[in-house]
Amino acid sequence: MALLEPKSRLYVEKLSRWIRSQSAEVEGLYLSPIPDGAADHVVAVVSDLAARYAVDGIHLDYARYPSDDFDYSREALQAFASDARSTVAEAEARRLERRASAAPLAWVDAFPERWREFRRARLTTLVTRLAGTVKKWRPTALFSAAVYPDASDAATRRLQDWRAWLANGSLDVVCPMAYATDVPAFTQQIVSARRDAGTRSLWAGIGAYRLTSAQTIENIQIARRVGVDGIILFSYDSLTSAPNGPEYLAQVGQAAFTR
Repeated sequence: MALLEPKSRLYVEKLSRWIRSQSAEVEGLYLSPIPDGAADHVVAVVSDLAARYAVDGIHLDYARYPSDDFDYSREALQAFASDARSTVAEAEARRLERRASAAPLAWVDAFPERWREFRRARLTTLVTRLAGTVKKWRPTALFSAAVYPDASDAATRRLQDWRAWLANGSLDVVCPMAYATDVPAFTQQIVSARRDAGTRSLWAGIGAYRLTSAQTIENIQIARRVGVDGIILFSYDSLTSAPNGPEYLAQVGQAAFTR
């Protein structure tokens, strides 16, 4: 099978077709945080936004890997091999380099847990850089991120270590996506996220697009009892257009946000 150059149009078209065929598992095209050029590009975009506009905040969505099956790109594997090489004996490094010439996953197979932590750390580094960029231009702006509500699951399956992002001061607000449709599951998600966030600010992300207005109101009340600091209803379009219509948002606003 012929290899495609990653910068070619054919490569992008093939990747796009694969993504569409895997829509149940992969939510779209992701930009990896591992290659330096990719990370620098994201930082430059956020820097431009914060410098140009007097924003009150910048929010990250999809600050995660699609799953722990990513990123096995050539750049990512090379970066990991370079990182891991400094920690092994010279003879072992040479042996792995010889293997890698025929088996690109040689270093990954040799150090699977380190590979997981390497990818997780690269994403944490990017989030930390983005936070610093936002604060450089807008010191009072809030920097937040949408996260999977179970912090351990997020760190293991999505390599999204949002507890570390809070601990190192990168996030002003963490926004767990508590999109469960039944009350016990939603409550568990919010309780878990509230515990893992500790004293840091947490806004509950409620999957209103999947709920009736009565269910959304109930979830808002549950989240407030748990002790969240704010509410996010996802998504605005679903609250104001068919099949719900504008009356949905009016009902939620009247019941949950009118004093």
